Amino acid sequence: MPDRLLLNHLPRRNRHVLAMSPEPNDTIDLASIPAASVTSVTTTSTGITFYTTGGTYSLNVPGASSYGYTLSSDSNGGLIYTTCFAEGTSLTTPDGEATVETLVPGTLVMTPKGAMPVKWLGHRSITVADQRVPEENWLVRIREGALADGVPSRDLLVTQEHCMVFEGKLVPARMLVNGVSILIDRTINSYTYYHVELESHEAVWAENALTESYLDTGNRSQFDNQTVTAIFGGSKAGGSETLPLETSRAFVEPIHAAIAARAASAVPQPELTTDPDLHLVTNFGQIIRPLRQANDRVMFMIPAAVESVSLVSRTSRPSDTIGPFVDDRRSLGVLVGDVSLFASRKTVRLTAHLSMSHLSGWHELESSRYRWTDGNAALSLRDGSTLGKNPSLLSVQIVSSGPYLLKDVPVTQPDLRQVG
Repeated sequence: MPDRLLLNHLPRRNRHVLAMSPEPNDTIDLASIPAASVTSVTTTSTGITFYTTGGTYSLNVPGASSYGYTLSSDSNGGLIYTTCFAEGTSLTTPDGEATVETLVPGTLVMTPKGAMPVKWLGHRSITVADQRVPEENWLVRIREGALADGVPSRDLLVTQEHCMVFEGKLVPARMLVNGVSILIDRTINSYTYYHVELESHEAVWAENALTESYLDTGNRSQFDNQTVTAIFGGSKAGGSETLPLETSRAFVEPIHAAIAARAASAVPQPELTTDPDLHLVTNFGQIIRPLRQANDRVMFMIPAAVESVSLVSRTSRPSDTIGPFVDDRRSLGVLVGDVSLFASRKTVRLTAHLSMSHLSGWHELESSRYRWTDGNAALSLRDGSTLGKNPSLLSVQIVSSGPYLLKDVPVTQPDLRQVG
C-alpha cells in the first residue's frame, strides 16, 4: 500500500518541513494548500517547491527530480501530491509480458512478423536540465487508451523522437501530442531510456502499443549499462526499408485528429495573433516603426547615416501554431522577398539576404526570391554606396508572416493535474 502523509500547516518561503525518501505512489496530502491555487511545481534532487497564488511552499524530499508526480484534490479541496515513475515498460513476448530491463540477447519478443530474438539491449540515463536543449528532452506521456481501446494498456513514456507505428510507418511521438491524452510530461527530470535491437528494424508491442525496435543510426556509443527504471527512447534519420519514417502533414494530421477526438476533454488551442509586430532596430539602437504599409510592402523611414538595421518581429514555430503534426520546429519571423532602398534620388535593391548562405538572423536559403528571418535579421544598407546625408526610405516585401503565439510555449507542465 502507498504511504500517505497528511500535512495541515506549512510555513511559506522555502522552509523545509518534511524529509522523505519516496517510493512509487507515495502520497502527501497538503491539506493547508488549496489544489486550485497551485500555479506551478518544481522538483530538484533535494526537494519539491509548490508555487501558489497564496505563497511558495517547499518540502525536503530526497530524489524528487527522479520521480514524476500527479496533483489532485482531497475531499476538502486540499492538495494531494503523489509520486510516480515509469516502472519497467512491458514488451509482448511469446510467453506474455516482460519488462524491458529483464530482456537479454536471445530473448524472444513478438513482432507483426512473429517472434524474433533480441540482438542487443542498450540503455542510457539522462537528466533533462543537463541537456543542451532541455525542452527537447522531456518525455512524451501517451495515456492509457489514447490510441485505441486498451492501447496503450497503461501510460507509456517515450522520448520525443521515439516513433510509434501507424500503417507500417514511423511517426515521432512529439507529432502526436495534443495536451490531453498525449502530452509533454515535464515532471520527470531524470530517467533512463532503453532500446531493443532485433536482427532487423521491426515493430514491437510496448504496453500493447505498436512501436519500433532500435535502428542503429550511428548513436550506439552513447548508451551505458546502468540498471534503473526502464523507459523507451530513440531517434531516426529516415527510418528503414522495413519501417520508413513518415512526417508529412498529409499522413500525420489525420492520425493526430483521430487521437485528439478520443481524448476525454477538449484539446487546448493556443492563443494566436497574425500581427508580426514588425520594426527595425538601427546600428545606433534606434527603434523604427513602419511608416506605412501597402499590400505586401512595408515602408520604413531611415534616418541619415544609418548603415545597418535589424528586421525584428515576433517568432513562432509552425509545430506550435499550426499543430505538432507539422514537422517544422524552426522559429520563424517573417518571409521576406524584395528589399529596396530609396536614397539619393535612386533606388537600390538589397539582395544579400537572397544570395548569402550565412547571414545573421536568416534561416537557410530555400529560394532565390524569398527567405525566412528568425525574428532578428540583419540588413546592411550600404549596398551600392547609397548612404547620404538625407533620410532614405526602406521598402520590405513581406511574403508571409504568422500566425504567432501570443504567449511563449510554457516550459513548465501546462496542466499539472493532467499528469498521471
